[in-house]
Amino acid sequence: MLVLSVIGAVWWNRQQLAERQRQIAFARQLAARSDASLKSWPLRSVLLALEAVKQGHDPQGRPIVAAEQALRHALGATGGILLRGHDDALTVVAFSPDGRWLASGSHAGTARLWELTGQDPGARSITLKGQDSALNTLIFSPDGGWVATAGGDGRARLWKVTDVEEIRDTKRESAEKCVWVHGGAAP
Repeated sequence: MLVLSVIGAVWWNRQQLAERQRQIAFARQLAARSDASLKSWPLRSVLLALEAVKQGHDPQGRPIVAAEQALRHALGATGGILLRGHDDALTVVAFSPDGRWLASGSHAGTARLWELTGQDPGARSITLKGQDSALNTLIFSPDGGWVATAGGDGRARLWKVTDVEEIRDTKRESAEKCVWVHGGAAP
């Protein structure tokens, strides 16, 4: 019985390694296709590069270098800016009404504010920490001065954008959605 368990564990590890290598090879293929389509179809190039980054990660969880480079090239060719900072997959994004801020929320429960009107929007972000689970809602107030976050932990948080201060933390049975109320009625 022990021998069968050891053989099963070795087989499982080899299957996992083979699957990881397949994903890395596929990510490199997508990155190569992205580079090849950059001049003729720049938007397709961005989509291929995004999928390459999503598909392939090294054993430490970082995107494959070729995939990340393809994404940088594709975004650069289309005028996009790569925003770095989240350690986990994004779950939600929102723009402020005046276009000054981009808020992004992750599966790890962190939100980031990016000032888009600055010299280099990708250079730095402001981290909003506090949720204990994936964010599922980010919404700016109509004047852009506040941002509300909510996650699967049942908490909704209200942040003042001007000095990035957490103003209110509410615990509800289920805070899955935030809506700004105007004059007592939801928009």
